[in-house]
Amino acid sequence: MNDKDWFELFDNTKHKFTWFFMKYGYKSVWDDLHILRGQENREKMVSILNLVWFQLPDSIFNIIENPAGWNEFLALIEE
Repeated sequence: MNDKDWFELFDNTKHKFTWFFMKYGYKSVWDDLHILRGQENREKMVSILNLVWFQLPDSIFNIIENPAGWNEFLALIEE
């Protein structure tokens, strides 16, 4: 996926997974993502998304539980 499409995917799906950034204490990280989005810095955004993915509680954020926004979040990391 090219950068333009990736940023479009982020813009169109971010509302679905914002909640877990807020709930699990990543508000400042969320703010950083928006700054990087404005700079079109996909590499750093993906790095941050990966870090958050790794730190979220496994018992809630997995393919079996599949919380709201999880698939959209993973799509950004996997692209």
